[in-house]
Amino acid sequence: MAAWSSELVGEAMMPREVLGEPIVLYRAADGSIVCMEDRCCHRLAPLSLGERDGDAVRCLYHGFKFARDGACVEIPGQKTIPRSACVQTYPATEKGGWIWVWMGDPARANLDLVPPAIGPGDEGWLTDQSHLDYDADYQLINDNLTDFSHLSYVHRNSFGATEFFADTRPKVTRLDRGIRIQRWMTSDTSKVMETAETHDRFQTYDYLVPGILLMRTTSYPAGAAQASGHDEPAEDLPKLIEVFSSQALTPIGAQKTRYYFSNSVNEAPGNEHALAGLMAMTFAAFAEDKAMIEGQQRIINADPTRKERLFGHDSGPVQMRRVIAELIEAEQ
Repeated sequence: MAAWSSELVGEAMMPREVLGEPIVLYRAADGSIVCMEDRCCHRLAPLSLGERDGDAVRCLYHGFKFARDGACVEIPGQKTIPRSACVQTYPATEKGGWIWVWMGDPARANLDLVPPAIGPGDEGWLTDQSHLDYDADYQLINDNLTDFSHLSYVHRNSFGATEFFADTRPKVTRLDRGIRIQRWMTSDTSKVMETAETHDRFQTYDYLVPGILLMRTTSYPAGAAQASGHDEPAEDLPKLIEVFSSQALTPIGAQKTRYYFSNSVNEAPGNEHALAGLMAMTFAAFAEDKAMIEGQQRIINADPTRKERLFGHDSGPVQMRRVIAELIEAEQ
């Protein structure tokens, strides 16, 4: 992921960094997303400091003009334009209020791999979104998001998490490009619903490469878990509130990661207040995660030869790292 759709409006050109590469994003006249390297081929100045000329971009250092396909179409004071005068472009698309770019071989770009995130503008949902930057490798954040046992300790204050997450293990299922993690939480109370009345919650999320979390958490009347045999609940089971969280990690550079996240609740009277409360808890919880993971990265950097010792709750992180390693190997 490179940006929220709402960030890219009008004639704006947005600079970003993905995988250590500077890129610039803008909307063409037809509304489609253009993504090219943020580097003029002439003197390597940032194109994001230039100006739009229709669907083209003009570098405002020496006036070179580039079409949306990256080809240079004008060099001031020179009629002949060599074919080498061009900039790299990247496939980009928009889905669910998210802007996605493919930084690899354009011929291998597959829009079907864009995950079905719920985001701003999706009907039936109230959504808010934000992002934060980590000074840490994205795989450390992957580990955090595929092992929720840390909630019992890191998020005792923000989410009010109990020992439940550390004392129980979820169901972990391998997918083609990730893993699925599911669990019931019975006789629970909810900060989001702001009620002391107990209920059952079913949480299921897919974690997909390179670091995409798609999580649905649904609260049901007490007894729903037992009625469902502690398996996936039936679609027609009465629901109290439904929350969907879409999250995406984008490696910016070495040990630099941008973490995009959105929370959505089903449209219903009073749920605007529930969403505001959920976002406040999320900001507090992610600040707790950020402090811990950046601290972990600093300790790792102090002695990179030290190895982790893994235990039972590490099934999710181990499987996810294996998925990523296998896909990287298959592409090489």
